Amino acid sequence: MAFEARILKDSICNGHRLTTMQLTHPRIVHAEFNTHCMFARNASSSRAIPFSKIVERVIEDPFIPKHWGVNQKGMQATQELSGPERGRAIFLWLEARNHSIEIARTLANSNNLNVHKQIVNRLLEPWSWITVCVTGDASAWSNYFSLRCHPDAQPDIQEQAYMAQLEYFTSIPKEVQDGYWHLPYTTDEEADQISESDLIKISVGRCARTSYLTQEGGADPEADIALHDRLRFHVPLHASPFEHVCQSGHGDARYGKYVGWKSYRHMLPREYVTDFQPNHPYLSSNGDYIENMQKVR
Repeated sequence: MAFEARILKDSICNGHRLTTMQLTHPRIVHAEFNTHCMFARNASSSRAIPFSKIVERVIEDPFIPKHWGVNQKGMQATQELSGPERGRAIFLWLEARNHSIEIARTLANSNNLNVHKQIVNRLLEPWSWITVCVTGDASAWSNYFSLRCHPDAQPDIQEQAYMAQLEYFTSIPKEVQDGYWHLPYTTDEEADQISESDLIKISVGRCARTSYLTQEGGADPEADIALHDRLRFHVPLHASPFEHVCQSGHGDARYGKYVGWKSYRHMLPREYVTDFQPNHPYLSSNGDYIENMQKVR
């Protein structure tokens, strides 16, 4: 894998633009990306991808920093390593990867351990890439570019952000009418052959598949619909993939993250749980707590 920024859907209705991109960046900067809370996003998951595939990827295509800053005060490094020092740093970075793979394999494959991928895959994250399906309105993308297309941002997120900026400002969004559905990972050909209600489900399923990187190639609409149904009727609802699928024609109102667009998520009952009942063993067995809660209610 490598850095990527690719527009999946770009729509505009009544002056309100909504854009979905597929982005790829190093996993080590994904926490910084997640601070941009006005994006809807679904990302490839360390818990979902098989351990053997993660190992294969970090061997064949590890993330290696391009900018090797010299240690100094503050969050930015202005001076870089060069020559033999840079080569030595890269060598040690890959040596650390090799040691981590060895330990992870022992944890995963030992007859006495057989540790689940949700643990052992984490050991390989510094050398891993992450792919993200991201949806935002014009203000969300503007804020992102202003912060990450900037010298103060870490170089490893700047590279992705500049690629995304170029894609965004060279793309011509599709002018659509009220009631139009913004459906990432679907094609015009599919829209001609598949009912709108099923196409909505297919788009949700494919956005969800970003978790395990199977949303493209060999598309199976029936499997996508089935995945939508599993997420839709799970208790609690797995709501995040439903945020990328949106309907236009809502004036200047804000619904959740978007202005002028309403996500499928916000059309579903119990998409946001507000009546959680405490299930901690201590709370459920503590008489004083139960009595106090009864008084509050």
